[in-house]
Amino acid sequence: MNNRCIKGRSQAIIFLFLLALFVSVAFWQNVRCFAESNHNVNTAVSGDSYQEKESLSCSFILLTLDKITFKDLLQYSGPLLSSLLRESSLGLMNVNTAGSLGTESGYLTIGSGARLLGNWTARKAYNREEKSLSVEVLYRRHSGKDQVPPGKVLHPYTGALELLNSSRPYPVLLGALGEALGGKGLSAAVLGNADTDQEGRQAVTIAMNNDGAVAYGDVSAALLKEDQLFPFGHRCNARAYLDAYKACREKASFIVVEWGDTGRINSYLGHLAAERRGELLESSFQELDLFLEGLLAEPGLKGRLLIAVPSPPQASVAGGYRLTPVVYYNPEDPQGGMLISKTTRVPGIVANIDIAPSVAEYFSLAPSVYFSGAPLETKPAAGHLQKVSAIAERTSRTYLQRSSIIKGYLLLLIILVVAGLVGVVTRFHPVRSLQPAFYGLLYFPLSFLLAPAFNFFPAESYLVNFCFLTVLTAVFVVLTGLFWRNPMAIFAVAGLLVFGFLAADLLGGAHLQSRSFLGYDPVGGARFYGIGNEYMGVMIGSFILGFGSLISLRLKGRGGGEERKHLGNFPEIRILVLLFAVLSVMILFLMASPDFGANFGGAVTAALSLSLTLGGFVALLYGGKPLARLSYLLSKKKKRLPVLALIFIPLLFFLLAGLLLYFLNLPRPDANVSHLGRTLELIQKEGFGELLNIVVRKLEMNYKLVRYSLWTRALLVMIALIAILYYYPFGMIKKIFAGEPGFRVAMGGIIAASVTAFLVNDSGVVAAATSMLYGGLPLLILALGSNFCKI
Repeated sequence: MNNRCIKGRSQAIIFLFLLALFVSVAFWQNVRCFAESNHNVNTAVSGDSYQEKESLSCSFILLTLDKITFKDLLQYSGPLLSSLLRESSLGLMNVNTAGSLGTESGYLTIGSGARLLGNWTARKAYNREEKSLSVEVLYRRHSGKDQVPPGKVLHPYTGALELLNSSRPYPVLLGALGEALGGKGLSAAVLGNADTDQEGRQAVTIAMNNDGAVAYGDVSAALLKEDQLFPFGHRCNARAYLDAYKACREKASFIVVEWGDTGRINSYLGHLAAERRGELLESSFQELDLFLEGLLAEPGLKGRLLIAVPSPPQASVAGGYRLTPVVYYNPEDPQGGMLISKTTRVPGIVANIDIAPSVAEYFSLAPSVYFSGAPLETKPAAGHLQKVSAIAERTSRTYLQRSSIIKGYLLLLIILVVAGLVGVVTRFHPVRSLQPAFYGLLYFPLSFLLAPAFNFFPAESYLVNFCFLTVLTAVFVVLTGLFWRNPMAIFAVAGLLVFGFLAADLLGGAHLQSRSFLGYDPVGGARFYGIGNEYMGVMIGSFILGFGSLISLRLKGRGGGEERKHLGNFPEIRILVLLFAVLSVMILFLMASPDFGANFGGAVTAALSLSLTLGGFVALLYGGKPLARLSYLLSKKKKRLPVLALIFIPLLFFLLAGLLLYFLNLPRPDANVSHLGRTLELIQKEGFGELLNIVVRKLEMNYKLVRYSLWTRALLVMIALIAILYYYPFGMIKKIFAGEPGFRVAMGGIIAASVTAFLVNDSGVVAAATSMLYGGLPLLILALGSNFCKI
């Protein structure tokens, strides 16, 4: 191929990349500006000038409806509750705890403001004057304390719950919300229960203080009425609930109301016909309407009403609806909207750990180190019911299908790579026909990213989604093949396109990543914003591959010998290296920024891998020789620049990464705070011992993924592929690297990225595998196309 043809095609690649980046950024900036113009986020729970003397009119009421979905609220609510939904801000709540999704852990997490683990003891709470037993004796027996704390309601198992959560790798205080209220002289109350044939008083864990006491309330069976047609023969009595509320409304500022019928129905599901659950929910919600009517009819009511579902129903009922509904009603401003918090930064999605900070902020309490979440905020939105319903449907489908889709892709990857490797080793010529499939594997992450841009995606059918992703990938492969034949040109196009769209999406708020199967799942709740470890590895790997391949492509036809020793004389090569350096700094900023990537491990991975790659390009530019023999290069004065580049560029990048990570993530008022920002704040308050807890937690997560995740198998296959091809067929890798020096440097950078990602991320095996994807597959394609496989 002549120089002019190569130059034209490489320029076309650069133009295509820059055009895609520009168009994508412009598009997403418009989307972001439009979203921001309609954002108008208000603090949902601002207490303004709250005064304790106004507790009658300024109370905060938390109504819990356990074990229902958002669809249940829409389908079975009575007229008054339906009206509240239209006049309230709505959201879906991530209900993760320190264990499985369950009632005991869910309530305990809300009351403590951090993800905790509960067991059967969380349900065991009683009125102080309970007739059936001596609660004070039980409290002394379990706690070993001589003095029983004051309060109408007592939880005698707080010691057992504290012991259960004593090894949490973050600050924990049982009853942290009750303690915060009590510290300002505010009282709490708890009303109602979810008793079945056993106690169900877990709502006490929301309102209690660290001693397990609640100042006011009633959790006895006196609030229930007999109904032999209802599960367990009893149900909530709206009149009794109202009387109990009126008895404590003038004394308590924070009131927790447990409407236990929904939990009772869920516990009785094994005895019910399929349609019976809906009938019982509808009947219970009609009774709930009577209570809400009396509650909202209170003269001068100026408080807040928050309706929350601490845990989802059984999987057979919930399906993929694992995010539970949360309803925030402000009687002073009854308008529809969506809830959001700095924990998630996603309109319509919040977390259970946000409730305690919301109550605390309403009463103007100082932020607690024990609260992991952030206060709820409201965003006025037209058609909020439809929007939240759409989010519920989309997250449900993503949750149900994500694992199967990803496993399908990884299994396909493993099978094809093993087949290709066998073909190279055995020199089985027909395996070369798999090359389009290998190119497709490089484009699959891009298809995962772009698919959510189509309104129908994800479809209800798993097969439809997988087929659509395959077709989208095939389109990229075919279009690339029509314009470029040279593998280096295809690698450059694939790498730069993937990187360009990822960078543009990240700059625009990660709208596509947050809805992608390869992105992060709001049900899993490991991350709600920024860039996840899957796409972090893809972004760095594709970026390095794209530029390494492009530099190799530009070197084609430049000749050998002395001419290749003076690559710095070619201005286009210098421009490419300079562009790589500038974009590397941009990636570092994106990874470190709490407004964009918010990924500490990604910033460290980028700092090491991109700096080494840049050093390699500089060495290639001015030395033209491999850098393996550093002693030889140091002995030659003119050869010292490449070695100095490999030393000082990483040092410079690490210094820059450290400065960005620290100063961008310092907690500031009214600014987004990332996980790292909260970590810095925690270390400032609790000391460096918390840093060790975080390291331990990340190591535990990595260990779990290494043992059980299919990503581990994919990573091991990639490592085996590179290791085998390095030694056999003998001399093949040396010949490939000699002919493609830019690709050689890129391979080194990708391997460095994979190793670093594995070591510094809590799901490092995932990032390591996705970054290695852009090193192992191109190497296999080049091996299949080499003379060693053509015999």
